[in-house]
Amino acid sequence: GLRHRAGGSHPGRQQDRPRLAGPVAGALLGLFAAASGGSLGGGRLAEVGPSAWAVAAVATLVIGVGAVLGAAATRTLTRTR
Repeated sequence: GLRHRAGGSHPGRQQDRPRLAGPVAGALLGLFAAASGGSLGGGRLAEVGPSAWAVAAVATLVIGVGAVLGAAATRTLTRTR
């Protein structure tokens, strides 16, 4: 298994990292999506670009689920017997 380094992070905190990956990535991508939208003209082109809330929600879900599944698979496959 992985060894705990002296002065390193607590093993319990390392388990929280995959759970935080989704919300952090979702927030950042949502901010980027909000910054990328804007006006392109009048009328129907007044607002173009992605919906920041939709981007944040989907990114949080997809990245969060992938990170948690990846961490679980890594723990399962790297256990010493």
